[in-house]
Amino acid sequence: MSGFRRASSKFKLAARLLLVPLTAIFLGEMAVMVFIDHLLHSGMPYWLVTFVDAASLTVISVPLLWMFLLRPLLRTYSTEADTAHASAQALVDATMETAILADAEGRVLAINQVGAQRFNMTPEQMLGGNIYAFMPDEVARERRARIGAILHNGTPSYFEDQRDGRHFATSVYPVMDEHGTAIRFAVFANDITERVQLQGIDALLHACDQRLLRGDHPEELLRFICNEAVQLFGLCLAWVGRKETNGQVTIAACGGTCGYAESLRRIGVRWDDTAEGRGPVGAAIRTGQVQVSRVTDSQFQPWRAAAEQHGFQAVMAIPLITRGEIYGVFTLYSGQSISFDVPVTVKRLTEVAGRISVLLEMAMDQQQLRLLSVALTSAGNAVFIADRGGRITWANPAFSRLSGYSAEELIGQNPRLLKSGRQDEAYYRQLWEIILSGEVWSQETVEQRKDGRLYTVMQTITPIRDATGEVSHFVSIQEDISARKLTDERIRHMAHYDALTDLPNRALFYDRLYQAVAFAKREAQQMALLFIDLDRFKAINDELGHAVGDLLLQSVAERLRACVRESDTLARLAGDEFTVILPRVESEQDAQAVAEKILSALSAPYSLEGHEVLAGASIGIAFCPRDAEDADGLVKCADAAMYAVKAQGRNAWRQYRAEINEISADTLAAS
Repeated sequence: MSGFRRASSKFKLAARLLLVPLTAIFLGEMAVMVFIDHLLHSGMPYWLVTFVDAASLTVISVPLLWMFLLRPLLRTYSTEADTAHASAQALVDATMETAILADAEGRVLAINQVGAQRFNMTPEQMLGGNIYAFMPDEVARERRARIGAILHNGTPSYFEDQRDGRHFATSVYPVMDEHGTAIRFAVFANDITERVQLQGIDALLHACDQRLLRGDHPEELLRFICNEAVQLFGLCLAWVGRKETNGQVTIAACGGTCGYAESLRRIGVRWDDTAEGRGPVGAAIRTGQVQVSRVTDSQFQPWRAAAEQHGFQAVMAIPLITRGEIYGVFTLYSGQSISFDVPVTVKRLTEVAGRISVLLEMAMDQQQLRLLSVALTSAGNAVFIADRGGRITWANPAFSRLSGYSAEELIGQNPRLLKSGRQDEAYYRQLWEIILSGEVWSQETVEQRKDGRLYTVMQTITPIRDATGEVSHFVSIQEDISARKLTDERIRHMAHYDALTDLPNRALFYDRLYQAVAFAKREAQQMALLFIDLDRFKAINDELGHAVGDLLLQSVAERLRACVRESDTLARLAGDEFTVILPRVESEQDAQAVAEKILSALSAPYSLEGHEVLAGASIGIAFCPRDAEDADGLVKCADAAMYAVKAQGRNAWRQYRAEINEISADTLAAS
């Protein structure tokens, strides 16, 4: 319906615009006809009268049509185009994302209000300028290289970065011309600072809980929080101060530019009514309210010179309250004057300060285990508490799930019921010596579930002291790392073993070869290298397909395993190339015997997917130190001997001799 109304409106406009010139033309034509009639009666030739009639009509019609029809219509369409452009710009300006369009050299073709504001400029100031010129040199170099790669590859890119304490998620898209060449690029950047900070705070709080349960000293815990807050919020310095009864404020821990803390100790920070107590720290302690100050404020005068020397511009002090009383203050410094003017930032930092207060209370009274019971019960890690004799007095649900024993089955038992046999008595003897001395013990441990399955945990045991200072209980926290261990082992295996045959790959082969060569030279012994290349593998692969070819390689690997000792190294280098490292050979005949054994094993028929396949092998043998004294040279010699076998008819072995080098590899390309 809306389309019909727009069409009807345009039709009515055209009709109204057309009525005026048509009326004028009609009246003009009537006047011309009177004049024409006069000319005809005067005896003027008919063709001349017709010409005068047409010329008169043109002179009258063209100006009228332009004035009353064409010009109004052009104005109407121009206005609509301007309105559409303005609407599109308003739509782009309405988004909270930065939106930039630039040519391949970086000239800004379009930018919205949000994008310009993040450069502290207006769109009009940036249009036509080079986008890299508005960035710091280091950022510009990185962006130019990244965008250059995007334009070259013609593929979009997404990345996250941090600038001036703000976190951004940026997407860059190449804009192609009709030939598929990237001639422009579009940038969309979203401020994800709040999301990153929320995630960081969650991770920080979780880490703090873990450290507290692990038994970290309060100062270590506070130092960790200060360092994390500096990183998370893009600040220069954070420190926790303790309120003293004599009016002083003692720095308990700091993170970031801690050199400034020495200036504070020298100048002094107080909370009483003195010059050193009227700053934001003293005011926060006296009032119990968050204080925000610029270093240029008058009350900051005692510390201004030192702060400016370190590049500080703004300070925020948050009181720390424990058990209803002010314990001290959490103080933060920024190199940006407006950092603490953002309400969300103040809220997040206040939340961190609130957690510091809670952690301080818990650290002050670590013996009150009941305060931790709710948190421990809901913890994702397995936790249990044992008395000095090792009897379990409490266990959380996560520990029951991990061990397979119910809480009723665990209470009163000794943790030795989880013994897997993977750790010896010396291991447990050292464990008890450490925790009975009051020290924290932390190490990987392999335990056994109720059903007999094994699992690996990172276990931390923290001693708990009673009022007399004696160790009375232990808190054990177990993090199940079985999956991670399996993943790590799988990754290590994939890095060193061939995926198809599960034999050592090229990287592990060379590592073993370097060791074998070094050992042979050091012990003045002889070692050998066999270089094996399957005969007719390419033809089999082409005729029967890659699936059969893979099965053949797996079968060859199994037969080769049966031909070598455990001390030897059998590897697959690539394709149909295998190697055998014989680390100790008494004579050349030992290596020759292995080669004969391999030829015999590989020459037997293979039954693969209903096909009977025959595939021999060509083997080159080289000795260290006789043929070469280094690993690379030994491989070249064995490889050359193998090619010599190929040239002489295949399915045989040959030892390396110097004259073999005269054989041209080009003549063996068909093999």
